[in-house]
Amino acid sequence: MGVLAMFGSAFALRCSYRYDAAMLPAVLFMPASIAISFVHSSAAALALICAITFCHMIWKTNVMTLVNDLYPVSWVGSAAGIVSLGGGLGGVLFMNFTGRMVDALSYGTIFSIMGFLHPAAYLVCRWMIPGTPAAINTPVEHTLPEYAPPRK
Repeated sequence: MGVLAMFGSAFALRCSYRYDAAMLPAVLFMPASIAISFVHSSAAALALICAITFCHMIWKTNVMTLVNDLYPVSWVGSAAGIVSLGGGLGGVLFMNFTGRMVDALSYGTIFSIMGFLHPAAYLVCRWMIPGTPAAINTPVEHTLPEYAPPRK
């Protein structure tokens, strides 16, 4: 599974010049995680998990590189730190939530929820990133700076 994730990261880095080229196919495959709980073969379940991990690594690599594309050089470290903080806090909060959901319901519920989190996040990215068609058509002003002022 780690080798497949490594290839997912390499593919994402190769397509990073246009994030839609890598992110959209990965996002469109993520709802396949719903099928994991309905597969009766261990090999088929493992193959699906590997493919979904591959798509998640494409997603994750592109999200981490978006910070470099959106913010001026002097802000990249702070912005990347905030993104990492959000990811870490999300992991802490959702581990507890996931455990309670599995105890109360089943893994099928978790896989169903997981299948739609990446597409929802993709839509939020399209809406919030300046220059994308979804962001251009919204009346919200984006306050991302064009450049960073030189340091003295």
